[in-house]
Amino acid sequence: MKINIFSQYRGLQKEIYVLFVCKLIDNAGLLVGPMFTLILSNKMGMSGTEIALYLSLFSILCVPVQLLGGRLGDKVNKKLIINICDITTSLVYIFCGIVGLNKVTLFVYMLGSLLQNAESPIYDSMIADFTTSADRERAYSLNYVGLNLGLALAPTIAGFMLKDYLWLMFVISGVSELISIIVFNIYIKDVKAIVDETNVYEKKMEEGNALSIFKENKILILMLIIFSLGTIAYNMYAYLMPLTLADVHGDLGSIYYGTISSINCIVVFTCTALLTNILERFISIDKMMIAEGCELVGYLLFMLFVGKQFMYYPMIIIFTVGEIINTIAITPYITRRIPLNYRTRISSFISVVATVIGSFGIYAIGKIYDNYGYNLAWIVTIVIIVLIIVLYSCVKKMDKKTYPELYKNNLA
Repeated sequence: MKINIFSQYRGLQKEIYVLFVCKLIDNAGLLVGPMFTLILSNKMGMSGTEIALYLSLFSILCVPVQLLGGRLGDKVNKKLIINICDITTSLVYIFCGIVGLNKVTLFVYMLGSLLQNAESPIYDSMIADFTTSADRERAYSLNYVGLNLGLALAPTIAGFMLKDYLWLMFVISGVSELISIIVFNIYIKDVKAIVDETNVYEKKMEEGNALSIFKENKILILMLIIFSLGTIAYNMYAYLMPLTLADVHGDLGSIYYGTISSINCIVVFTCTALLTNILERFISIDKMMIAEGCELVGYLLFMLFVGKQFMYYPMIIIFTVGEIINTIAITPYITRRIPLNYRTRISSFISVVATVIGSFGIYAIGKIYDNYGYNLAWIVTIVIIVLIIVLYSCVKKMDKKTYPELYKNNLA
């Protein structure tokens, strides 16, 4: 078994390595995003419900933006859209840093973040464009390593900067975004999809539309529901966990959360290649069930031992293993089952639905948190994950029946 991180990712297209570097640079300066809940709480004095409202508003605004980005990604030059989104986002972040945080610049910042969401399905589909079905998990795995290698220190640095240097956090985020897009333009000249003849489900569909794909493959609708529930549960890492830490530890909560987030990124960097290799022969649905099991154990440890700092670190390691497995399984699962000329639209549609349902979930759990405290909020989150695992076990046979060729070719 190959476990060396470099041999694990050898032999991919040049563009995959470029996207890896771009993601690394971009996320190395991502200081504001990981601390956004604490910024709203500590710097703007918002309650849990108010924060949930802002996050829900942002999620609702993502709907038309991501749908538009998905459609443009399949119809217009992907490189052009990435350029427009990233350059604008960079300028927005720098502007927020120079002007300072207030209710106006908060919405300006959200505008920049919306553009990041618009390009997200386009970016994911580019990774699929540059790979065959067989290489796709390795490519997404490498991209995920780059994302988290960049984030390895960013949350910890942000945790220390939050009190006195919030303006600089915005500026650094904008500059890193700008450097990333420069590298992207130098080394990626064109985006042209590789046609994989080994997977019949990826062949171009000349007639129909995105909705017809869901009508013909109803299992995708069921998976969409499961992914949406998974979004609710995963969002608690960035929403409920920092609020709980702030409740228990006061001002030290931001430092603990920053440290936990950095360990999350370090575990991703050190373990993603190994987990990709170990789980290579597992089908995607089995991987996703294992992932949810790990997230369940992680959340349970946090809920049972909150206030005991020494338990935060085994908790985040187990949780991160689940996060890694989900990441290397979900997008390859989707892209292997849809025509290549609909990748961006389907990805954006799935992301939008999951985001909308996830926003309602955040709001509902935010109300529970404000009215009954964090213990009940965590219990509800854990129940959701148990439901996800049950649903995965129910759709497993249906997936094999719907996509038999993937199982014959060991690509499921």
